[in-house]
Amino acid sequence: FDAAFMAGADPDTLLFTSAFAEEPLVTSAPLFLDNEFGASTDVNRFVDLARARNPVASLDDAMSGERGASARWREIMGPLGLGDELRVALRVDGTTWGFLCLHRSGAMGFSANEMAVLRKVAPHAGEAVRRVAVATNAPAEAAAAVILVVDHIVLAVGGAVEEIEGG
Repeated sequence: FDAAFMAGADPDTLLFTSAFAEEPLVTSAPLFLDNEFGASTDVNRFVDLARARNPVASLDDAMSGERGASARWREIMGPLGLGDELRVALRVDGTTWGFLCLHRSGAMGFSANEMAVLRKVAPHAGEAVRRVAVATNAPAEAAAAVILVVDHIVLAVGGAVEEIEGG
């Protein structure tokens, strides 16, 4: 692969709790986030992979080799010189703790064998992310909440939901 993105995720909301990205993905992060959480749906969104039977998917497979049919590829990846994209939900016993996204430049897509390897590795990577999240989740003095709103519509709420509802 030529570029990678990895994020820890809150298992209840599937919102990113931490993230790492390599160039050229860093400078395009706002575009990727808009594509991921915006009103228009694209293939292989992380939330969809988290709920899918198969937690590993490539853009080329999803689009039957027609990358240009994906808004993410047309508007972000293509202009960056990127080709196929391989996304993985990092799950442990059905609970998603993070996501991995690998990008490849050029015409060569990810193979079925490469996807099979990531399918085997994903639960182990998910367990590592889970352990870090549990170890660093010290009780805070003040409760915090995250609310994701698009066009005045609440899409997701995470964190101190009880405090939001109570007051």
